[in-house]
Amino acid sequence: GWMYTSYYPGQFPLTDVTTVPFAGFGDPVVTTNTLWDLYEKYPELQKEWSNYGKLLDLYGNPGMLFASAKKEIQKPGDVKGLTVRTPAGLVTDYVQALGGSPIVMGPPDLYEAIQKNNIQAYIFEPAGITNFKLEEVTSYFTDLPIYDGAFGLVINQAKFDGLPQEYQDAILETTQKAGSLKAAENFKAAAETAKKTIADAGVTWIEVADKDAWVNQAAPMQAAWPASITVPNFDAKAFLDDAISIANSYN
Repeated sequence: GWMYTSYYPGQFPLTDVTTVPFAGFGDPVVTTNTLWDLYEKYPELQKEWSNYGKLLDLYGNPGMLFASAKKEIQKPGDVKGLTVRTPAGLVTDYVQALGGSPIVMGPPDLYEAIQKNNIQAYIFEPAGITNFKLEEVTSYFTDLPIYDGAFGLVINQAKFDGLPQEYQDAILETTQKAGSLKAAENFKAAAETAKKTIADAGVTWIEVADKDAWVNQAAPMQAAWPASITVPNFDAKAFLDDAISIANSYN
């Protein structure tokens, strides 16, 4: 199984610390290093994955960004009044705080939704944009990573245990932290290639002049995040601080 945790809100609350807006997660390699450090340190994070078999890969995607069809998004106030496609999770609260109307929508539906003006903007990463040819219906792209999502690759534990030892070894040698970092590096390279494709399509890149204004709007989401974690006898505030500190060390 291969999954994107943001599509399953509430099932991977500690893994989804990387989705807290502007908490330091915007580079897939940084996010992947941080996730593995947290996974190896916190049994509570390991437990999130135990129901799904043996965790093979855990890695972040490139930074999720605003893109829009007709109105450029340069400052937080520019989101006001827009219907914005978001993945599920904390980013919906962030869009609401900015005055937008978030709508959770799968990537295959984005193209038509933009064409019909059902949405005026969306949050996605560059490689995803080109995978679904969204550069054809997008005018502006805001070069400001908001957060990263996390991908997990799992295998049924009993199936894995039933494999010959040499097969188990081969799988583990190409997955785990080293394999996850390779996936993150490939994802990062794909995003850079996608950025060129997007620019060549005539999409205007918006450079944000005041990043602090965006970060300040995210502060309430960061402050509220620990209270959303219901893991028994777990200090979610300390976990968040630790995650941010680890990410900063890799940044």
